[in-house]
Amino acid sequence: MFSFKRLPYLFLIILILTSALFGFRAAEKPLFAQRQKTENIGIPVQDRFETDPVAQFIGKSFDDIKQQLGEPHEHGSSSWLGAHNYILYRFKDGYIRFGSPADSEENSIATSIIIGPGQVVLGARVGMDFPEIIAILGEPDFGPEPGINNQYYMDYYWGELNGQVPEYFISFTADDIDAPTRDIFIKWEGYKY
Repeated sequence: MFSFKRLPYLFLIILILTSALFGFRAAEKPLFAQRQKTENIGIPVQDRFETDPVAQFIGKSFDDIKQQLGEPHEHGSSSWLGAHNYILYRFKDGYIRFGSPADSEENSIATSIIIGPGQVVLGARVGMDFPEIIAILGEPDFGPEPGINNQYYMDYYWGELNGQVPEYFISFTADDIDAPTRDIFIKWEGYKY
């Protein structure tokens, strides 16, 4: 015979079974809930780029960057990723490195930016994994795919040069497809020497 004393246990069992059923469905598509929250941002990457506090430095002279950020922690020339001049700023959570192909630092214009751990650009933070970045920026133009140095890359492109090359791109790098990103590389291909 049914007893009202057992009613709370019955409700508890129904609650557990319902939670398990819906919990397993959510586990099938872990990004669904995350995309629901961020998918409707409605602002294309290229429009965010123009107002982003870090990305806005592309095309600025090193002198302009120094006026806004102060003296860099490091500066000089390097052959890493091709010959260039650079200025580097270190922060509590990471770094930002500006690169220029100019012959001298006085004439340098930032045509590339490398952003290190903890730093944010376009709403994506270095250390997020690829699905988290996709939830913020939308589907990438490339990747995530394996590339050089046994790392994985995911890229976004916008603008166009000569009908073939994007004017700008931003690339996210991780050690593995499921690993957190380790840096972000922004490049302006439209710079004229």
